[in-house]
Amino acid sequence: MSPVEFGPSDVKNPSGIPIIQVPESYWQLRSLVLRYEGIFTHPSKPTVPNPTEGLVEFLQLCKRLNIRLGLYSPLEDKAVVDHLRELRVTECFDSIRCRGDVFDLPPAPDLYQITLDTLGIPTQKVVAFEGLAEGVAYSKSFGVFTVGLDRGDGVPTGADYSIKSFSEKPLLDLLNTIDEFQRGL
Repeated sequence: MSPVEFGPSDVKNPSGIPIIQVPESYWQLRSLVLRYEGIFTHPSKPTVPNPTEGLVEFLQLCKRLNIRLGLYSPLEDKAVVDHLRELRVTECFDSIRCRGDVFDLPPAPDLYQITLDTLGIPTQKVVAFEGLAEGVAYSKSFGVFTVGLDRGDGVPTGADYSIKSFSEKPLLDLLNTIDEFQRGL
């Protein structure tokens, strides 16, 4: 199944267009936070654009599901936003916070805190996707459930859950799995 196809809980209308049906008991997730480095770039070359497989489709489907998306990076705003424009995903994000938005760069928590604040969602309803151990540490310090992305060099230490790519399983299945894991089911 490709990343843009839908899982078994979804149906299609008579014209064959997918209709996303979300059960009433669906996960409590309302927002995702991603760190630019390690997700949009490879961890070993954090300034060289190299998005994770299935990422663009994943972001587009999140928007269709009204999941708020936040992105943070200690890099310069222009480099990050230009790359997001190239991928045509800038409009997917509700919040993009970079170096120019804070006085203290990581490891100071300001950048992460501002990203969470602008999303306006309680941390228990946020999931972070991180490709670097440093990002996992930031997310965990705020009490955010963290999914580590293994880009071939191992899962970042401390992640609550891990994936190898955003096309590994359909988005709804992934979010359901994360929700069940969070709730200890």
